[in-house]
Amino acid sequence: MKKKLLVILLSIILVLSLSLTTACNSDKDDSGDQVTITFWKGPFSDYETELWQPTIDRFEEQNPGIKVDFLDTPWESWLEKYTSAFASGSPPDVSFMVEWYPQFAEAGQLVDLSSLITDEMRDRYSEKDWDYCTYDGKVVGIPYTLGVSVVFYHKDIFEKEGITELPQDWDSFREVCKKLTHDDQWALKFVGFPDINIHQYMPYIIQSGAEYLNEDQTASGFDNPEGVRGLEFVTGLITKDKVAPPLDMYSDDQLDDMFYNGQIAMCMDGIEYYADLMDANPDADIGAFLWPQGPAEDEIAARANYGAVSLLSIAEDSPHQEEAWKFIEFLTEPENEQLYVKAVNMLSPNPATNELMYQDNEVMDVAIEASKYYVNYPVNVNWGEIDSILFNMLEKILREDSTVKKAVSDANTKIKDALQ
Repeated sequence: MKKKLLVILLSIILVLSLSLTTACNSDKDDSGDQVTITFWKGPFSDYETELWQPTIDRFEEQNPGIKVDFLDTPWESWLEKYTSAFASGSPPDVSFMVEWYPQFAEAGQLVDLSSLITDEMRDRYSEKDWDYCTYDGKVVGIPYTLGVSVVFYHKDIFEKEGITELPQDWDSFREVCKKLTHDDQWALKFVGFPDINIHQYMPYIIQSGAEYLNEDQTASGFDNPEGVRGLEFVTGLITKDKVAPPLDMYSDDQLDDMFYNGQIAMCMDGIEYYADLMDANPDADIGAFLWPQGPAEDEIAARANYGAVSLLSIAEDSPHQEEAWKFIEFLTEPENEQLYVKAVNMLSPNPATNELMYQDNEVMDVAIEASKYYVNYPVNVNWGEIDSILFNMLEKILREDSTVKKAVSDANTKIKDALQ
């Protein structure tokens, strides 16, 4: 009997010991010995989680006390999801921010990273990039990816049509477009309704000598002859010259297939599109050239293409800011940054990373050249609303429900209201 009682007592002690050990380990996790940080990002591919895993694995191997929980946040619900998370006090520790970031900076929801940035880190990026990442005198993000736009084209189609020189300005571009459009072949691919891509149109405003917003950001900067001229040129390629398929005739997937297989000769798009193209048709003989030069007096503006620098930011409400900064430092080292950036065929705002990723690549050489001319949208807390106004303006023009001049004027009225 005593022997049996002793066995029971030992069993109880063992269970209690195991419970205490588990509790202690849990306390260690909660107390910071093992930290999990969250990282949210909008997708540049259909395989974001898989593409990020090698980078995260490398970071966790080098930082055994920190785990990274990655979440792919779709663009169509991006703004709503982030706004809700930040407002509720449970934002991601690290966010991949785009042109909507001023909303969160204005609300004081992003950490000022100024004191953490070393001279070596600052020297990696241009003043233009740092200016974009600065809101109200505070650096609220570190530059990460750089997207630029080029004109992709099928070399074999140009050769067949006897086009030996790439178009360099609006007039020659328009003439080439007309020459390439005949029978069942089209010159240009634009994203169709209902998802028109404003990035394919708005840079022509800059190329024409106008701006997105006026200097003090109280109104649009393109309700003027220059702005109207830029939009008349690019939308006229569709509505007047008819060198692109009607925007309501095909789905975007169908338009992609038409460009992939050579039924459409050219496409103005972000450099990341090259990866999709090569996946869809590895045998395609694809080249690239800069967007044609407009009439703006400023040489940089005249060659403008849509581009965007993304930011890596830390939430003010993050309980793990130190660990989040370690993750950002890691991600922005060239040997680590290239793992993801090259996988999605983008550029880095850090030239040293680009040198690691792309050598003897004709298309990417053009993209690097295009990085001299990219134009971000203005840093403005109301840009999300303005983005919708621009979309509606372009839709009216492209559906021919309004003249360019009237649509621009109407958009300016709405932009003024948004900026008040």
